[in-house]
Parts: sequence; C-alpha cells; structure tokens
Amino acid sequence: MSEQAFRNIDDVLERGQLRSPARSTHTQTYTQQWALFSIAAACMAGLLAWYSAAEYRRIEQNELRHMENTAQLIEEAVGRQITAVKRALDSVREAYQDWNLTKDGTQESVQYLKAMQGAMPGIRSFLVLDRNGTILTMNRAEFIGKNFQSRDYFQVVLKSPNPDTLYLTPPFKSALGVWTMALSQSFSDRDSPFAGVVASTLEQTEFHHLLTAARYAPDLHLGLFQESDNRFVSVPDNAEFSDKHAAGLNIVRTFSPAEIKLSTPLTLRLSRNRESLFAPWQERLQWSAGLLLAAFITFAALLLLWQRRQRVQDAIVATYEAQLLADQLALQRSEAHNRLIVSAVNVGAMEVDLATGQARCDAVWYSLLGHTENAFPVTLDNWYWLVYPEDVDKAREYITKLPDEPETTRLELRLRDRAESWHWFAIHGRMVDPQGSTASRLILAHIDIAKRKAGEETLRANEERIRSLLASMQDLVIFIDTGCVIQEYHQPAGQPAYFNNADTLVGSDYAAALPAEVAGPLGESIVNIMMNQEATAFEYELQQQDGARSYHCVVSGVLGESKGFPLGFLVVVRDVTLLKAAEAKILNLALYDTLTNLPNRRLLDDRISQALAVSARDYFYGAVMFLDLDRFKQLNDNHGHDAGDALLCEVANRLQAQVRASDTVARLGGDEFVVMLETLHKEPGQAHKIA
Repeated sequence: MSEQAFRNIDDVLERGQLRSPARSTHTQTYTQQWALFSIAAACMAGLLAWYSAAEYRRIEQNELRHMENTAQLIEEAVGRQITAVKRALDSVREAYQDWNLTKDGTQESVQYLKAMQGAMPGIRSFLVLDRNGTILTMNRAEFIGKNFQSRDYFQVVLKSPNPDTLYLTPPFKSALGVWTMALSQSFSDRDSPFAGVVASTLEQTEFHHLLTAARYAPDLHLGLFQESDNRFVSVPDNAEFSDKHAAGLNIVRTFSPAEIKLSTPLTLRLSRNRESLFAPWQERLQWSAGLLLAAFITFAALLLLWQRRQRVQDAIVATYEAQLLADQLALQRSEAHNRLIVSAVNVGAMEVDLATGQARCDAVWYSLLGHTENAFPVTLDNWYWLVYPEDVDKAREYITKLPDEPETTRLELRLRDRAESWHWFAIHGRMVDPQGSTASRLILAHIDIAKRKAGEETLRANEERIRSLLASMQDLVIFIDTGCVIQEYHQPAGQPAYFNNADTLVGSDYAAALPAEVAGPLGESIVNIMMNQEATAFEYELQQQDGARSYHCVVSGVLGESKGFPLGFLVVVRDVTLLKAAEAKILNLALYDTLTNLPNRRLLDDRISQALAVSARDYFYGAVMFLDLDRFKQLNDNHGHDAGDALLCEVANRLQAQVRASDTVARLGGDEFVVMLETLHKEPGQAHKIA
C-alpha cells in the first residue's frame, strides 16, 4: 500500500465508516507495547553493560597471565645466565690454582679468559684480583696490574668473604665507559682463606635484547633491577615507572636462582598502561552502545508505524515483525564484526588429506585461534564448523576446486576462535602431491588479515570525511604535486569560478595555467615552504570576467611528508573582496569627516606633524588658520539642520578650491574649520603676507 492509501483508510476509520473489532483495545495494547519496549531496552542496555564488564575482566585476567608468563620466561633466562656465570667463575677459581702467573702463565690465563668471554654471550669481562685489589689477569690484558680496590665488586667481597656466596653489585659505569653489573666470588690459596676475588661483568646489551624480545606491546615497560631500586636495564631505554603505569597492570618479581647463594636478589618489573590495553575494548563498547542506541531509535520509529498500520490490517503486523527481526539480526552481525580481535599477522599451516578428511595443524595455526597446540583434533568437517556460516558454501566450493588448480589460490573468510569470535583470515591453498599421484593432500596456509580489513574500513571512512569537508568549505582548495602539476581543484559550491579556465586546470602546470598575479607569488611561496618548512600567505588582485576587481588571500602549506620531503602542496584561496572594502570604509570613517569628507582632527594632527618635520628640514614657514561661521546657529534654528549641512558642505568645497593640492582643509566639528598651508616662504614675514 502507498502512504496516501494508508491516510485514506485512517480517514475512513475516523469517520466510523469502517469499524475494527479490536479498535477499542488498541490504546491499552499500545501502552503495553511501549512498556515492553522500555523493559527490553533496559534489559539490552543491562546485557551490554554486563557483557562489557565481563569482557573487561577477561582482558585484564588474560593480560595478567600473559605478563606473569613473560616474567617467568625472563626470570628463567636471567637465572640461566647467572648460573652459567657462577659455573664460569668456579672454573676460573679452579684453573687459577694451576696457573703459574709468570709472563707465559699470564698470557695463558688471558687467552683462557678471552675464550671463556667469547663463548658466553652477555659477559663483558672476566678478571682475577689479589687481596689488595690489583688485577692479576683479565681477558683485557691492558688492565692487568691496575688497582681496582675501590670497585664495589671487590669491596663487597672484602667485607665478608664467603667462597660459597655469589656477590651481585649495583649497576656502575665500567672503565670502558659502559654501564654494567658485576658478579664476584672470593678464592683462597694455601697461605690465606682470602687470596683475592674472581669477578665477571655483565653485558647490558644482552639483557636489553632479552627484554626487547619479551616485550609484546608498545606500552609494556620492563625493567631489571638489583634489589628493588638499582636499575640495570629497562625497555624502553630510561623507562619511567611513573604514576601513569603505576595505575595500570604491574608485575613485580624478586628472584634468585635456587641453586645459587646470591648476595642480593634481582627484581623484575613489568608494567602495562590500562588506557592502551583497554583502548580496543572501549572502541568496541562505544560501537556497541552506538549501534544499540540506533537500534532503539529505529525500533521506536518502526513501532509507531506498526501501531498505525495495525488499525487497518492485521496482516501488516507480520510484515513489520519480520522487518524488525531482520534489523535485529543485522545489528547482531554488525556487533560481532566490531568485536573481531586485531592481532599480529602470522602464518599457520594446515595439511589436509582429502581422501580421509583428516587434517594436521602446526602450533601457529592453533595460536591464531587462541588455542594451545593440539587442543582438539582437526578434520575437514571441523574446519567447516569453524568457518563463518555465510562463508561455508564459499569455503566448500574453494576446497572442491582446489585439486584442479595448478597454482596457489587465495580465499578470504572468517573463522571462529577460542573466544567464539569471528576472525578474518586469508587462506592460501595448493596441492602438494606430484602430478599423477593417487594421494590427495593439500596445504592451507592461514594468514591473519584482521588489521588489514580494519585499515581498509578506516581508509574508506577517512576519504569520506575528506570529501565531506571539501564539499562544505567556502574556499577554493587546490592540490599541487611536487612536479608543480595541479592534481585536484575543488571549487566552492554555489560560487562563481575564481579563474576563467577553471575547467582545464587539473593536470596542468600551475605556472602556465594560473594567472600571472597568482602564479608568481605562489611559486615564491612553494620555494619558501621547501626551504623553511613554513606555511605562507599572500594577497592578490584579479579582474573577473564581468570586469569587476576582486581581492583574494592565498594560504599554502605542505601536504604530508615522506622521509623529510613534501608529498605535495595545499593551496587555499579565499575571496576577501568584501573584507577589503570594509577595511577601506573603516579607515575612511576614522580619518575623514562624514559630512564634508574633509580630514578630521586625527588626520589633521598627523599632517601637522608631517608639515612641522618638513619645515624643520627645509627651513620653510607655513601657516595654520582657524575659521568658523558667524551666526551659524541662527541659520540652523531658522532653516533647519539640512540647510546647515548644505552650507557646511559648500564652505568645505570653496575652501578646498582656494588652496593648493598640498595644503590641507580640515573640519574640527560644528562650524569650525582649519586651513593648513605648507612651505609658503623661508622668511616668516613673507609667509605671513602670503597666508
């Protein structure tokens, strides 16, 4: 039915020509429907709030587990490194007992320590000091014989020498100018229980690489400390564990290798910013809330229309109920799409035996779907179950045609992950059996393309916003590439063309296509932009097709950069003709009398100042004469102000006619005039006579 048909039926009902048996109960039914609608809206809002809170807690718990696992891995790696250093120091102590520290023995020990240092990544140096702190041997021979008694790694052992304790010093700057930490132990000989110290300095870079490799998010801060406040290394460099991160998720672990008696423990800190962590969750929540609100508004409008049509024909109810159901399903699909998790692109391999339907997947494939390796057996039917329902037919057709394809083919579809979400994947499939073989094995490579899909959507939205912005601007916008060619020309809607050849500007060189009044200053502006990286502005006057003169202001700037070079130039042209006219009118009102158009007191003061300066320079005398009109008030009273104004204008005209162009006739107000005569004569008497 058309809208007019519905209006006609409503008119018939109002006149009582058509009676509906349920019409008397419609008002009560409508009230009940709105009540149910309100309850449903509240329930959906509550459900959204509950789901969002549950999702928030799940993200937080998963992140804490992730951080704990990362900390455990780092702790194990650092523990293994310290244990290796402890064993190396023990071997140095044992080998030292056998070295005869003569000249040849020193060379042998240096070579031994160099070989050990080269074999252990993360170790900067090995050294042996006697009980006085003098270096007996070291992998860097240039330091042998120097006294390092003041170093912490010697002093801490000297204070309480215990051969079973591995002493860890606070971070310090070594003799080579790099930051390091030292591990040291005492050793004894036949003459004394404390014969000296064997020590090793740790390479900060190796631990930095370890933390960098473990860092899985840009806002994740990791730091390794001696005890709790002596920082050794952190990622990012010089990271501050500030209040912003203190309010986020934090993991602090103090540890020491179990099989080693370490003098002071190590502290590992991990901190994650909640704002960055929950940004995707907030975006999904905003989208969901917006879509829910749109659904409420749509539902309310449809309900109003549905109630109106209910008066005429009950069959229309079913039509609108089906439409509402379709809208709700579309809304649910849209919400599911916005909840897709953006993750890093990895490649998971799936090998399928088409004869049996059995499949074998690697660990990456399981991880892409959020599962542990071999979390469940995979078959081709199971894989179809993971595929998004709307993509199942497409997936089956793809698998069916794949044996006949000689090359690798691609398919994009959605798969269900562990969280029951749909994730976009690019499937690259190919048969792997040689031609003529009876086997039917194929490989399906799964590549996560969720970020790319989201980027494409964002790019489309940005392009739409830019088009809307240009369409709404009242200024002329021109895009020029680095080759000085006009790429885009956006004329303001509803305004005449600024240039006569506007239709042929795109694709032309701006210097040849634009008028000379514009091209010259614009070229200078572009040179200034490239030299100084600053936007510039200039004004020009242009004659239009109808002969009128117009004034325009041009602002030009850089249109994006790539590796320090501009990608193009943005030129915005604004018509300032009315602004110029207004400025001229304001200046005229400020300096001239509105009735006689003579200079007023302000302009007269300026000209007198200039005349005095010229007179002092050229030694010429001038004259200033004050005039007023006799019985002017009587004229005004008898003949009216119009006659008085006419008399003032006539006096102004006659005074101007009697003086030179270089002289000034000004009106001070009322019937008072001033005549200033410049450069009359060099003698005051003669100047007085001339005046």
